[in-house]
Amino acid sequence: MAGGTQKLIYSLRWRLAVGLSLLVSAMALVAGALSYRTAFQEAHELQDVQLRHIARLLDPHKPVLKQGLDTESDENMVAESTATIPVSDIVVQNINSPRLNLIFGSPIAQRQLQKYAPGFYDFNSGGTSWRVYIHAFHHPDSRVVLAQQTAYRNHIATESARNSMWPLLALIPMVWLFTGWLTHSLFRRLQQLSNEVDQRRENVLSPLPTRSLPSEVRPLVEAINRQFIQIQAAQEHDKRFIANAAHELRTPITALTLQLAQLEHSTDDEAGRRALLAKARSGLQRTQQLLTQLLDMARAQNQHAEPGSGTALLPLLRGLYTDLLPLAEQKQLDMGVLSASDYTLAIDPADLRSIFKNLLENAIRYTPKDGRIDVACTTAENTLYIRVSDTGCGVAEAERERIFEPFYRVAGQSENGSGLGLAIVSTLCQKWHIDISVDNTEPPCGLSVCLALPAGLWQPSKAA
Repeated sequence: MAGGTQKLIYSLRWRLAVGLSLLVSAMALVAGALSYRTAFQEAHELQDVQLRHIARLLDPHKPVLKQGLDTESDENMVAESTATIPVSDIVVQNINSPRLNLIFGSPIAQRQLQKYAPGFYDFNSGGTSWRVYIHAFHHPDSRVVLAQQTAYRNHIATESARNSMWPLLALIPMVWLFTGWLTHSLFRRLQQLSNEVDQRRENVLSPLPTRSLPSEVRPLVEAINRQFIQIQAAQEHDKRFIANAAHELRTPITALTLQLAQLEHSTDDEAGRRALLAKARSGLQRTQQLLTQLLDMARAQNQHAEPGSGTALLPLLRGLYTDLLPLAEQKQLDMGVLSASDYTLAIDPADLRSIFKNLLENAIRYTPKDGRIDVACTTAENTLYIRVSDTGCGVAEAERERIFEPFYRVAGQSENGSGLGLAIVSTLCQKWHIDISVDNTEPPCGLSVCLALPAGLWQPSKAA
């Protein structure tokens, strides 16, 4: 019982079959009831028409329409009064005949009928219900009464109504069988598709066939195929990422291994030893930075966006400037913030710090000596624009989209880097629904990265 209930609740096929069957069954029952009522009324009307036609065929001079009892004896009258008239018979009698009292079993039946004008009436007399038709010939005083027991008329009408209702009732089980077969046939292709997907191996992401599917289901399968394409692209992206990460890690590790081997076979020259140690230390720092960026990239891809309580932008930038000041001083770079107002950003502080740290590090790395790096904030149409600009060499328009790919570095650059900084920024911006765009500064002598924060992610600081 529980299994049947679960199937009815969660199976679209069963719900459709049962729903259609119940709907058609209810309509058949309503149609049967209406048909029964209509046929019952039509049968009564037909019997009334029959009485009218019989009345028109009568001859008022026939003995059956005589008015009195003539020579009949009282004994015959009593016998006639006690005789049983078959219920199927149609009684025909002159309206002035005393026989009406005997037929209807009431001493006042004749007087009551004489009060009626020509037409149809439901007449109760002597405990029996009759359908009476009074017909007038050439003048109103010459009238005849045609009567038939209502019980027999109802019997005829009921039989006629039942005969009209049986086909509709017989349709109900046929509808249940046909609906079950139809839904099973319609959903057979879906079952085949489900079996095909279930039998696939986990690495098979080829599109599912849509040619023979119903038009209502085809959009769902097409959406699944698009998901397959995205999963396949994500797998390819992960494979490239792992291969590039392995290559990037292998290079400094190989260099460190060679440097350590040189240290083992070096002479007693202290200056040479220190030079080798400095190279090894620099290689370790680059490896550590690469591992840190790999971890940041993994965290950005796998964590969901959870808005924080709010982080003030200007204090965050001042802290980053303090941390990056030694790198900027090596190139004598001028770093500033072009904003008179402070803003509170509803972004996780770690993500926000990672975004601006990578943007500033990238600007410091590719800005030549005595250059300038600025962070500017503007607002327009409920959007906060934060622009990080430098006076470096810029990026060609054809390469601006690719600089956000992991491990991609613009050709011809002598600066060391892993190619992960802007990829981390792009991933975090997608995570927080921040639009990011890249352009060269005017005149074209540097790179400008613009972050557009929609309403809900920012608000002016109270201290502003």
